[in-house]
Amino acid sequence: MGERTGSRVFQWVWSYVLGNGV
Repeated sequence: MGERTGSRVFQWVWSYVLGNGV
């Protein structure tokens, strides 16, 4: 479907989680 968008969202979520310190 949209792997590019999926990868972008995944990176954003990962960055958010890492930023929170989970």
